[in-house]
Amino acid sequence: MVDLRGNPYGFLTTHPISPLVTLHHLDLIDPLFPTLNQADSIAKLFGSYKMDPGRILQKSFCYDLRRNWSVSVSWGYSVELYPFLVNVGEMETAFRTMKTFTMRDGPFMFNTRPLSNDLCGKPLIYYVDQVHHISEGNTRSRYKRYDAVSGEVCATEQYALALNISYVDVLTYYFHKWTKSLDYLVWTSLTPVEAEENGDANNIKGRGRKTRR
Repeated sequence: MVDLRGNPYGFLTTHPISPLVTLHHLDLIDPLFPTLNQADSIAKLFGSYKMDPGRILQKSFCYDLRRNWSVSVSWGYSVELYPFLVNVGEMETAFRTMKTFTMRDGPFMFNTRPLSNDLCGKPLIYYVDQVHHISEGNTRSRYKRYDAVSGEVCATEQYALALNISYVDVLTYYFHKWTKSLDYLVWTSLTPVEAEENGDANNIKGRGRKTRR
C-alpha cells in the first residue's frame, strides 16, 4: 500500500518479499516513471505485472567483482547500477525520495537513507523498457538508462565505464510460491535491435539473489 506523498521511487524499489496488494492515493504522488504521466506509468507497471504477478517489484542484488560494481534490481520497475561496491544492508534500505502523508520527511515504518547530493555517490538508474516471455516459465525484462534532465554526471573513470551501459537485461524464472530464485543480469551498451542481432556474446552476466527481508 502507498500512503505517501511526493516521489514514490524509494518505496517502490525496496518492496519486501510479499505481494504488491494495492497502489492508491496516486493523485498525491509523482508519476511512477519520470518520463511518463501517471496514467501511462500505471499502464507500464501493470504491463510488467501481467508477465509475472508474483515477482513485480521484488528486490534482488548482484555483484560484478571484475568491475567492482553493485546492482540492485526491483523487478519490472527499475535497476540501480553502482559503479562501486555497496553492502547489501545499504542497498536494502529505501532512498528517502518520498514524504509521509502529512508531508514530513519521516518517520516511516521502514528504514530509509538520504539520496546523496554527490553525483559520484549516486547509482545510475534504469527504468523498465519492456518485458516478454522467452520460453515457458522464463522472462526477459529490459531496463533503459534514465539520464537526468540536468545532464550532469560524475566524471570519474568508474562512472565513465558504467555510462557505456545503456541497457540492462534481467533473465528470470517465473516466480513460484514465494520461494527464493536467482536472477541473471546481462549488461549491454547495444540498442535493443543491435542486441537482438548480435546476441549476448559480448555481454557480461552475473547472478543475483533475493533480498533477505
